[in-house]
Amino acid sequence: MRPEPNVIEELVEQGLCNRDADWKKLDEGAINDNFVLKDNDTELFLKCFAQKTPARIDRQVQYQIQQQLAKQGFAPEPLYLGVQSNFMLEPWLDLTPIAKSRTPRELKVAFLAKRLAQIHALDIEAPELDLIGDWQHYLDSGAMLSEGQQKMMQEYEQLWRSVDKSCFCHHDLAFSHVCVSPQNMTLDWEYAALSNPAFDIASCVWINELSRAEMRTLVKVYAAESSKNWRPLEELTSQFLPLANFTAELWLQVAGLSRQEVVAE
Repeated sequence: MRPEPNVIEELVEQGLCNRDADWKKLDEGAINDNFVLKDNDTELFLKCFAQKTPARIDRQVQYQIQQQLAKQGFAPEPLYLGVQSNFMLEPWLDLTPIAKSRTPRELKVAFLAKRLAQIHALDIEAPELDLIGDWQHYLDSGAMLSEGQQKMMQEYEQLWRSVDKSCFCHHDLAFSHVCVSPQNMTLDWEYAALSNPAFDIASCVWINELSRAEMRTLVKVYAAESSKNWRPLEELTSQFLPLANFTAELWLQVAGLSRQEVVAE
């Protein structure tokens, strides 16, 4: 299977591949279509963004964030963004995600915590996460709230407005997005923004389906790496868990997907 003809034509016009290049569609990505391009001795990774995506994503901003991350070794270098921001080209890398390693799950959780701490220490220019605006976007796109959720949404909004949001966060740090090699390599930065570390940790708990005990391990290792007290951090993360769950549920409704289709493993 090949990308859409207009995508191939644009790549050819930009001198990024030949018309007779070999393409292989990858069986991954709940929303986007991913391809490997083989052209002579060159291998590239192409991500074709879905025309209708659940989230509000500024692809130009995302591209600029990934450029900054690539310079620090935390993301593949983005090579080209389609003129309509409908696809992005990267080098094809030989990656080893922690999800595919034989590492015991407890050590995977610890590895995840250390990567979160590294990410939160990065100095990256990015916009602040407009979480309340995202919720409204999902509702406008057809997501439905139960009566209980409608009542809780005001409390969620108050909590979100009350916390500091100056830390660079990933917001989708699944086991499959964290690589053992190359060192520090991290994938899928579509939801990256300035936010609160505890909300990023809570989002990490949700996407990886961590148990309560695993969440405590995540928080303790993260706190040790970040020189923070783990108990207040665990308390704030626990407060953010309902917000992470709420956000994910709205996203899933708009995407028309189940949790099992997007979880890490």
